[in-house]
Amino acid sequence: MVGSAVQARTLRLDLDRLASSRGCATLPVTMTLLVYLLASPLAYAAAGPVDSLPNPSFERVDEKTGYPQDWESVWGRPTTCAYSLATARTGIACALVTDHSETDSHGLRSKRVAVAPGVTLAASVYVKLADPGGFAVYLEFWNAAGQRVFNRSSGTSAATDWTQLSVTGKAPPDAESATLLIYCGSTSTGVAYFDDASLMAARE
Repeated sequence: MVGSAVQARTLRLDLDRLASSRGCATLPVTMTLLVYLLASPLAYAAAGPVDSLPNPSFERVDEKTGYPQDWESVWGRPTTCAYSLATARTGIACALVTDHSETDSHGLRSKRVAVAPGVTLAASVYVKLADPGGFAVYLEFWNAAGQRVFNRSSGTSAATDWTQLSVTGKAPPDAESATLLIYCGSTSTGVAYFDDASLMAARE
């Protein structure tokens, strides 16, 4: 918000000079202008959106399940998803997904995050393949009944070093929550590490 603060300070000085020359009170006008500037798109762009995803870098582990805390294994066998200290893009830990089945899907899904209908979200995660296979990140929206009402994905089968997968989508009218899903399809196999996931409002 540095740019907005500089503009506000400059315009306040100009208003003070103008008001003084005409014998006017400056406070109401100045405060109105400051509120407008701080709420402007420029202020938003400088501050940036806030990531709402819990445990996005997989640093915390659930001792009971062995999964990264605030994430759940979906489909496949529970042992196919795990917390790992083998490698990390940042911090000391990451998520590991192992898929040796050509018939089962495997996934690791985040906790649901509350959203408002019509908001556009950006979901992303970094992936590093230890054994080449088809892996993807999904952005999912859910309604009040717990039904998935939207999903969109971005995938890779050749990221041997840390590579970011990202996808954006707009929440449907009946959406109440969103999740990020790390996924390996039923016809694909492979082993991959994941780190630095993100789920936040997209800049429009």
